Order: sequence, then C-alpha cells, then structure tokens
Amino acid sequence: DLSRDLVIARIKEYAGIAPDALFENPEESWIELSRSAMGVPRTIGIALKQAFYRCLQSDRPRVRKSDVEYGIKYATKAYQDQFLGACGVAIPSYCESIWNAIVDRAIEERSKVDAPCSHFMVLPKNEEKLRFLNMFFLVHLITKGRTTKKEKLSRSLYVFDYGVCLENNLGYGTDKNTIRQQRFAYDNSLSEFDQYFAKTEEKKFMCPHCSSTYKESELYLAGQ
Repeated sequence: DLSRDLVIARIKEYAGIAPDALFENPEESWIELSRSAMGVPRTIGIALKQAFYRCLQSDRPRVRKSDVEYGIKYATKAYQDQFLGACGVAIPSYCESIWNAIVDRAIEERSKVDAPCSHFMVLPKNEEKLRFLNMFFLVHLITKGRTTKKEKLSRSLYVFDYGVCLENNLGYGTDKNTIRQQRFAYDNSLSEFDQYFAKTEEKKFMCPHCSSTYKESELYLAGQ
C-alpha cells in the first residue's frame, strides 16, 4: 500500500496521469516495487526510471512487469557494484567472500527443492558479519527473535534484495512455514569467517606491591 500510494502521488503530481495510463498491470507493479523497496524508497525511483527508459526504447505505450523487473535488477546491480568497489578499500576485503558464500548457499538450496529461497536466518553472533551487506542494501533485516521449525534458538530473519532473487531465480517466499525451515539457517555458511570477528582479550597487568590486576586501558604506561 505504501509503495502504491507513493508512486500514485508522484505520477499524479508530476505527470497528471493515472496508474493505468503508465502501467500495463498496476497491481503487479505495486507488488514488485514493494518487494524491491524494503524500506529504501530511492530504490523505487531507480527501478521506475530504468523501467520507463526500457519501455520508451521498446516503443510500448505502457510499462510492463518485465520492464519493472529490469529496473529492479538494475538497482540491485548498482548497489552490488558499489559494495564490491568498496571491498578492500572502505570496508574489509573479506566482505565479498561473505557475500559470495550466502548467495552460493541460497542458489544451492534452490537447486535442491522447488521452493523460494529468498529469506535466511542467522544467530545474533553472526549479525555483525552481515553489517556491510545490510548497509549496501544487498540484504535486509526483517526481524529479530525468530526460530526455525526445528530449533528454538533465537535468530534474525533476513531477506536478499529482490533484484538478487530475480537475477538468481531464488523466488520470493511469503509463507512463514517455508521461511522457517531449518535449511535456511545459514550460520554454518558464515562460520568460516569467525577468524575475522574473534575478540582479542585486553592485556592485564598485576601490581607487584598490592597484587591488584588492571586492564591496559586503565593504566598510564611510561614511555607510551
């Protein structure tokens, strides 16, 4: 509803036309655009701009669903290019490996069963590993405190950006019983990156006079 209201208000204000005059199937367009937006309204703008250009180049009177999907994939590709360009420069280089690991896992799961693989869950300790992927809009945090159908461990539920789902034929799940399957717990795919997130214990020093122990941050050390 929010995506529909946003787009209708904009095209009415700037073009003075109704949705039926712009979209071949408005209702399908709202669904596609809402899946792509995920709380990032500018994604709708990018997707619609590219969808409109594609429609004009094809000399069609109205924007089709295929045009909208093209625009959505274009937006996701732009986000992914920004992310990959930042890896090893502005963010750690291993972030690219984390991204490849979870995408490959989703594609693998999709090949096993003909069911949507758009969502996945991770334990709280693994959320930090997805921080930059979330920052660059490649994955989106849906909610915390979810459980799989098999385990009662609290996990966070994520979804791949919709353009990723379209590009890799992952489908898009809305059935909570499908999303909560144990095979969508991706913690084992992220475990190989634990080495980059291990917390090093702060040095401690013992006073030779009173035997009290102090952390390095609590002391003024001569010569430093």
